[in-house]
Amino acid sequence: MEKKYVVEGADIHCRFGWTAAKRQLYPSGDYRVRLGGRIITTEADIESSCLCGGFAFCTSPAVDTGMATMMHQSVSSLHQMAMMGGLMTTGEDGEAKAVTQDCNFVPAFHWQNAHSRVEVYGCRALLEDSWTVCSHGMGIISIDSCGQQDENPVTQIQENLAELMAEVDRYMKENGIDEKYRDALLERVLLWNGYYNLPWDYEGNEMTRAFCAYLEQKNPALFNYFERGLYLPDGDSQIDVTYMLGMYKAREQGEFLTSHVYQETVQDDGMLNGYLEAYQMEDGKSSA
Repeated sequence: MEKKYVVEGADIHCRFGWTAAKRQLYPSGDYRVRLGGRIITTEADIESSCLCGGFAFCTSPAVDTGMATMMHQSVSSLHQMAMMGGLMTTGEDGEAKAVTQDCNFVPAFHWQNAHSRVEVYGCRALLEDSWTVCSHGMGIISIDSCGQQDENPVTQIQENLAELMAEVDRYMKENGIDEKYRDALLERVLLWNGYYNLPWDYEGNEMTRAFCAYLEQKNPALFNYFERGLYLPDGDSQIDVTYMLGMYKAREQGEFLTSHVYQETVQDDGMLNGYLEAYQMEDGKSSA
């Protein structure tokens, strides 16, 4: 399927940036080539001002290993951290102090995967699978949504899932991996483990970790898409699709979902909606 052009206001994401700090992409030049009333962005739109100044906090282990570990192991939910305004710890004087590192976005190079034939004032137009890297924290920066008004998040998830399955099939064929391991490779990417409580089994091994490393190098935008979790709008809230899939897997593993309602789940609307969707599913049938 043909990739969509990225226009002004498109949502962007850094792998190691603060997830709750939504950022949009805006053009750096004074050109006015529009699509659907919005200016098309290009490979040159890489300055900090184009990215609304950065991604709030940096959780990259390349910047601070101890802080990154605390971020991923000690914080029970994105909602709680948003309320706190960042991770806090107690110093020797007994006073609370922030331990987060501010984002210091430094682009390593222009956006990659821009259109090979369409240029705007000499710069190639961005496509929805374009990506770049921050040389400060080595985080992949990719496009959450292309910004076009007719964009459908359900279609976006379906298209990326199809692309992920194609990458898995290609990897298995190239490395002679048996078909029985297909689900394990898919789940290693789909069942993101960034939750404090994890009711479903999520065990990596050398094979699944090697596939993740392959995907990150081969298709950084796709890797980053699933790394941040999947979400769908639900009225004024959202559904954490990643959590829903994980809870559904927990149910298939014989877990009683009513025993896995945590404070983290209740405080995060996306997770709670994902839990409720999984709870209402019947075997073999989605509530959607």
